[in-house]
Amino acid sequence: MLTDWLGFARGPLFIMCFLFMLLGLLRLVVLELIGFKNAYAKIEDKDFLIFSPPEQTGDIRDKKFISKTWLAGIMEWLIPVRHIYKSKPFFSIVSIIFHIAIIVTPIFLMQHILLWKRGVGVGWPGLPGHLADVLTVVALASIIILFLYRLTDKDARVLSGTGDYLLLALIFVIFGTGLLAAHPAMSPVNYSLTMLIHVLAGNLSFVLLPLSKLAHVVLFPFNRVSSDFFWRLPPGMGDKVAHELHGEEAKV
Repeated sequence: MLTDWLGFARGPLFIMCFLFMLLGLLRLVVLELIGFKNAYAKIEDKDFLIFSPPEQTGDIRDKKFISKTWLAGIMEWLIPVRHIYKSKPFFSIVSIIFHIAIIVTPIFLMQHILLWKRGVGVGWPGLPGHLADVLTVVALASIIILFLYRLTDKDARVLSGTGDYLLLALIFVIFGTGLLAAHPAMSPVNYSLTMLIHVLAGNLSFVLLPLSKLAHVVLFPFNRVSSDFFWRLPPGMGDKVAHELHGEEAKV
């Protein structure tokens, strides 16, 4: 019975959930691109997208040439060493480690790569088994720390909703059952049940990816540059906004 359920979870259910994730994330990307297109159409000074200073004789216009720094800004946040919060460096570092562990481990886990190779004939180099185990344990430890941080830190607790805790719990289940499945002797239940829980939790994460904060895996680059589009107000609009917010005493 468990074997039949596991076969269904690994086969048809996995395909449906994975396709739902791909289509959902594609939808979000398309909506972001449409938003950028609409915002760009309303921008009067479209020269901010140029990649190098305009060649002019005499005075060179004072521009920030934002497009030249977009890629650098994205890379800076992908490796956010400069953005470790000075007030809470420990939890900032744990968060960075958490993201690295939960992204690298499933993508480069040899068992996952073999599944892709058997299914679609595509494979890539994987992690040694002991390194995958270490990253899995690191992921589990970082999840526990971040969970306790959200519970105990006043600022984090205010910003955390039920969904944040449930997502951390789901990721913990995925990595915990994955570790037990890789080492059946450690598991308190039989291998088939461990794998069934692991696969079902993984499939659920695929469904939640485009429906939750996990969507930032694809929206991250857009978030880094969105302010350059959506906050580029027409001339004089800043005064109007300030007036609406603060009345006659507004000073810009």
